[in-house]
Amino acid sequence: MATDATFSVVPTGITGLSSANVPTTPVGSDTLGNLNTTIPDSVSSMAALGALNASISLDIHGQQSVGFQLAAGTFIGTLTPQCSLDSGNTWFGCSFYNNSIPSVVSSVTFTSANTLSAYTILPIGGSSNVRVLVTGYTSGTANGLLRASQVAMITPADNLVSTGTLTGTGQSVNLTLQGTASVNIDVSGSGFVGTIVVYESSPSAQRNLGVFALNASSIAMSITANGNYRVVGVPTSGTITVAFSSYTSGSATINIYGSTAPYIVQPYSANASNVLVTSYLNDGVGNAVTSTTINSKQRLDVGTASEGLDGNAAPFWAIATGGKDGSGNLQTLLTDTSGNLAVLNKDGSGNSINSQSNALNVNTKTALVYSAPITASVGTTSTLILAANSARLGLYLSNTSLQQISLGFNGNAAAYQYGITLFPGEKFWMDEYSFSTGAIYAITTGAATYIGVQEIT
Repeated sequence: MATDATFSVVPTGITGLSSANVPTTPVGSDTLGNLNTTIPDSVSSMAALGALNASISLDIHGQQSVGFQLAAGTFIGTLTPQCSLDSGNTWFGCSFYNNSIPSVVSSVTFTSANTLSAYTILPIGGSSNVRVLVTGYTSGTANGLLRASQVAMITPADNLVSTGTLTGTGQSVNLTLQGTASVNIDVSGSGFVGTIVVYESSPSAQRNLGVFALNASSIAMSITANGNYRVVGVPTSGTITVAFSSYTSGSATINIYGSTAPYIVQPYSANASNVLVTSYLNDGVGNAVTSTTINSKQRLDVGTASEGLDGNAAPFWAIATGGKDGSGNLQTLLTDTSGNLAVLNKDGSGNSINSQSNALNVNTKTALVYSAPITASVGTTSTLILAANSARLGLYLSNTSLQQISLGFNGNAAAYQYGITLFPGEKFWMDEYSFSTGAIYAITTGAATYIGVQEIT
């Protein structure tokens, strides 16, 4: 006959992960029976870095971040971080993140006996191993240590900073971008006289970037005063460079801040602190303009002119609007009883002109003279393509080459990719807002470059 039996359950530990650098650890459970899956830190042995190609490496499987510590020593040389995706068979360059500056660099060089230093290593996603390799060696030695853990790493691009002081041309402050979405530039110091430009210097050819001050209403292509500026058109990789394009005196301290957070555009809100409201109006000569309430509406007080048609002292109701002719008499726009417009005016001989009985011939156009079109050769230095002409009334330029062409107006030398730049096939038409009678120069970067020119007088 079967009987019930009593059993006792004895908890049994589960063996955790093990590798050369991770000790075998029993994985237990808490009082609620939840499985404890904590992964212990992976720590390398202390290794001496005292020769070319000496290295220290670590298996980082399952860890979130890895750091490198170098004890104070006598090492003089260069240390480079590397990572591997195939358990150490193949190695690729990666980066150090120096939290004390902060900055991201591909290697660290000591030109004198090394100090105590610590860096975060930024490996390729999915890396299985990291190492620090001596890629340049002069003398001395220092002990290194690698440690990987579950400590979450803050994206270094949120804290990218580069600092420097500019005291003339030929100097620059650079920031290497790491997935950056926005860049701010703070310019301070004892004051400077000159022009500072911001441009992308890699991986592509130099490309100038716009900036705008925090309270400005428009974008500028240069900085001429201390202040805080946001960079427009920030690339996600490469290098941002800040430098003087022209310099007279003084110095400028530059701080560049990069972040993965994009700019948040705040709507402009009008309030008592940024809107000036006045309680009065003036006419063109400073007289006060007043108003009166009529039928519950505020209406402007309008005084009737005291001069009538052709010097008559008393105006009459049919006057709609008027102005003085060459003899000083008021002339008006009138309508007849049928609503037809009658234009009362004087011709050059003083004869009256009425649009109902005389033909009114108005021609405001003056024929212009187009010069014969020419083709001007453009060189790699600022080249004169059209001499100054006081009779000039217009100008048409066309880039007929395969190179970019930059222009200089009013006798100013042309600077490549500064000012007005025409891409291949682009055209420039000089209108009233860009009009100049001065000499025009051009510059390009390639040989056999031409620009079409047609002047109008």
